[in-house]
Order: sequence, then C-alpha cells, then structure tokens
Amino acid sequence: DGLRAGLLTLEQIEAGTHGLTPDLGPLLVVCERGVRSGLAARYLRADGLDAAHQPGGVRGLALK
Repeated sequence: DGLRAGLLTLEQIEAGTHGLTPDLGPLLVVCERGVRSGLAARYLRADGLDAAHQPGGVRGLALK
C-alpha cells in the first residue's frame, strides 16, 4: 500500500471521467494555489469519494 499520487485535470474530475473509486481511501487534492483543488474536492465528494484539498496549494503543502 502506502501513498500514491496521480495527475488529473479539473475537467476530468468535473466530467466524472477521473476513474477514482472509494476503495482508494481518503484523497488529498492539490493545485498550484488551492482554488481549483477546492472545487475538484467538492466534485469528488459529490461522486461519493472522501476528498479534501490543500488550502494554499503547493506552497501551503510545503509550509506544513
């Protein structure tokens, strides 16, 4: 198991063509500034996934 990473566009997530399933467990969505990842996490939650986003984007992640 362990951590996994993937790259998806907001358009794939919005269209539901992301291919993610609930068995992946919790998801952390990160974008450059944190705005689009918040929207993406909302779409993923609407698809029944456990998704959160990183406020502040990549920079916010680096500050943790």
